[in-house]
This record gives sequence, structure tokens and C-alpha cells, in this order.
Amino acid sequence: MHTKYLMLLRYIGYEAVLEINKQLIKKMGGKFALINEGNLDYCIDSVVNSSSRTTLIDNCIDKAAFYICCICLSHCFLDYNKRTAYQIAYVFLLANGFELHVIEPDDVVLMLRQVSTKQITL
Repeated sequence: MHTKYLMLLRYIGYEAVLEINKQLIKKMGGKFALINEGNLDYCIDSVVNSSSRTTLIDNCIDKAAFYICCICLSHCFLDYNKRTAYQIAYVFLLANGFELHVIEPDDVVLMLRQVSTKQITL
């Protein structure tokens, strides 16, 4: 049953993740550097291969959360790991037909800080 849902999902690939980080740096300053390629590979592969829920909606939410947690905690990039993680999850949800509404920027920042300091988890 999980395989059926996995085939329906669109994932964020390695090159797209790099591009998201590069675009954030271009917009906000800083230096692009991939400092842990193995961790980035792990995060991307783990999202594709994970499936703990039976419904498409729950599975997408879990996978978006995993993108955020894994990228935030694995420090794949020199700059903007948390922002990159959020953008990846956001794009993943959009690509799969979901849209985030009424999320205040301060709430997003707080959530990302809490994830990066392990105050909240999946």
C-alpha cells in the first residue's frame, strides 16, 4: 500500500536542493559551500525511502517534516541550513498539491530554531 502512495509523490532532488541554497545566498548574502555531501545525500534518500503513514496527506506532512529536521540538524551547507530546510519542505508540499496558509514568519523562525536545538523533533 505504501508503494502506491510513494509513486504519486514528487520529491526534491539533489540539484534542486543545491539550487535552493544558492538562491537564498544570492538573495541574502553569504557564501555557498556544501560542507557535508554525505549528510545531504542521506536526507534526500531517507525522505524518499521513508513511509510511516498510510494516507497520502499524512505521508506528505511526515516527509516535509523530515526534510526540515534532517537538513536543519545535519548542517549540509556553510550558510542557511534552516532556511534551506524550510524552503525544501515548502517546495515539496507545493509540488504535491499542498499549500501552507497563515504561517507567520516569526512562528517559522521559532520552529526552525527549536528544531535546530532539538527542542522539538519529528
